[in-house]
Amino acid sequence: MRSDPLYMLLSRVHDTYRALLTPKPWRVEIDRFESLGTRTATAPEHQDWVRRYRDASAQVAVCRLLEVTGPAPSAEEQRIIDLHDRATRPESGLPLA
Repeated sequence: MRSDPLYMLLSRVHDTYRALLTPKPWRVEIDRFESLGTRTATAPEHQDWVRRYRDASAQVAVCRLLEVTGPAPSAEEQRIIDLHDRATRPESGLPLA
């Protein structure tokens, strides 16, 4: 996907990667779900956490579009960009989280 070289290096160094499409819970003032202990997805505590997280996340963007460079994306690349942008809302004007 022609990722940022620094991102690729950090991914190798940390042996992990994460495409951040949603804010980290503490950035929207929601406790980490792990602090609630082990629950099933149907547990009321889990459903409450998901509701609170979604409500808080709806008020923020995850990234901001700074500039577009390089050649126009292919149709497949544009579908990936569109998916990313729907999730992260880079041009929404919402505060960043």
